[in-house]
Amino acid sequence: MAALCRDAATTALPKITLVAVAGGVTVAARMKKYFILFILIGVVVFNSKSQSLYERFPDQAEKCPVFLFGYSGNMKIEGFGSGSLFNAPISTNGQSVVCLVTAKHCLTNLQTGKMFDGLLVKISMPHGSMPKYVRIPLKNDPKKNYWESPSGLDLVAIPIPAGLIPGNQNATFQESQIVTPQNSEDKRITAGLLVEMFCIQFEYQDPIDYAMPEIIPTTRFGHLSRLGFYNLGNGRFEIRPHVVDLHSSPGNSGATVMICVPHSDQTVVEYMFLGIVQGFKDEQGAYVPYEAPLTNSSVHRTSINLVSEQNGTTNQVAIALKTIANPNLTYIIPVYELIGLKDSKDFLVATGMMLANPQAYEVFNFVRPVGK
Repeated sequence: MAALCRDAATTALPKITLVAVAGGVTVAARMKKYFILFILIGVVVFNSKSQSLYERFPDQAEKCPVFLFGYSGNMKIEGFGSGSLFNAPISTNGQSVVCLVTAKHCLTNLQTGKMFDGLLVKISMPHGSMPKYVRIPLKNDPKKNYWESPSGLDLVAIPIPAGLIPGNQNATFQESQIVTPQNSEDKRITAGLLVEMFCIQFEYQDPIDYAMPEIIPTTRFGHLSRLGFYNLGNGRFEIRPHVVDLHSSPGNSGATVMICVPHSDQTVVEYMFLGIVQGFKDEQGAYVPYEAPLTNSSVHRTSINLVSEQNGTTNQVAIALKTIANPNLTYIIPVYELIGLKDSKDFLVATGMMLANPQAYEVFNFVRPVGK
């Protein structure tokens, strides 16, 4: 998690041209190499088509998010977060690779700073079917099995075998539905537009949420407070997180945030993928003192007496308990770099690693409720 933030700690339109800030590298020769690898291992891992997110929102929110846990060792759960699935196009004939999109800091234990050994991800399935959890190993060696933002944004895409999740009902989004620096100007995306977040609120998860096949997200509404793109001219943009007036909490990191974009004639509102939740920045100087008893003995309201067992010496220690100052403003990481993943060497390597090690990915139909 970035030091600035606290963990919130998962439609055919014209082709969009990626601006210079993406920093992507086209490697035609290596693409050919990995494309051959895909054919040799099999194309059964690819989805044949992408579904339109616009057709499904906002009526079926359960088709957007995934619920993820970070684990170490023998499936020891040490963290949780939110995410979504994205069918990354790899060809012009509709083939795509299924990816988990979430915040990069969701791959790390925030207490120890160490990367999880893997993620356990619940995928939304049709009503009446069995729940489905997919175990995704994380490989952080030079050949990683995940793609991360080349510009350093808190964003990752992890390829997963589509064959493990047949019949899943997660809605995906097309590249043309992603907010970019360029189309944000064309569509006049500005502060004040309505935003909608589909997240997992861990404290409100009941045993039924683990047993049901669907994922019922916590849906939060707010508005865009500050767009993270600033036009420097000549096709260059300054990129920083978007800011939305929306409360976020632990477990919300990586959650999908949509923005309602009205057409110029105000007759149609288009849902677009604004970004994913990163976290919030503490309000400096806004901490609120909090008083609470520490033991059953007589305790001062702002201090506690400690008595030595050896000589009976009494010392008074001050108590300073303060609550976190959440300003209800949330950082949203732009996701425009997901456009054109097929041209990314790192994404092709990650996909190749997934294809070469399908046995490392497992499916479970039951997970014991965590912390219940």
